[in-house]
Amino acid sequence: MSVFSVAFYFVFAGNLLTNWGILPGAENDTDKTRPWISILLFVGLAVPAAVADYIVFRSLLMPLGLESLIPITFTLILFLLYYLATMLTKALGGRSLGVLSSSGHALPLSLALYAAALASTATVNSLMLVMASAASAALGFASASIFLRDILDRMALENLPENLRGQPVRFMSAALMALAFSGIDAAFFSRLVV
Repeated sequence: MSVFSVAFYFVFAGNLLTNWGILPGAENDTDKTRPWISILLFVGLAVPAAVADYIVFRSLLMPLGLESLIPITFTLILFLLYYLATMLTKALGGRSLGVLSSSGHALPLSLALYAAALASTATVNSLMLVMASAASAALGFASASIFLRDILDRMALENLPENLRGQPVRFMSAALMALAFSGIDAAFFSRLVV
């Protein structure tokens, strides 16, 4: 799978989650006074989850020949950290984290889509690179979601033909964003490798 296809799948999946109202950072999921709390929580949980996943991968999965389970273990670790953070916040402050929708499933559903991005950390031999990879992937996912929402807000002001309204314009916007993100990603990593 190429970098372009991975970027496309994640932006498109984020697009669908935004449409369904379950993506962290969506207007109905975030307190207006703290708009970045869900993104900080998302990145803050992704980094320790990637570190734990790296340790589990190197010490347990790789010796047993179960390398293909790395996205599943990352998802489980990320869910565990999220629910621990939720329980601690409620126990200490009596408030929720402010990222759950009324259905109560905002962040966990979007974390599963993000998990496969960390499968590439299996080839990295440095814990610092794993942490940087997790933080940059989480920030990329969150920023792509926010940019897409802003693009769609702008498109709502335009007089689009009827057959382009709704899902077609969302799909095209997500595809163009994925193309831009994969180009930036390729340019950045080509300089690092050379």
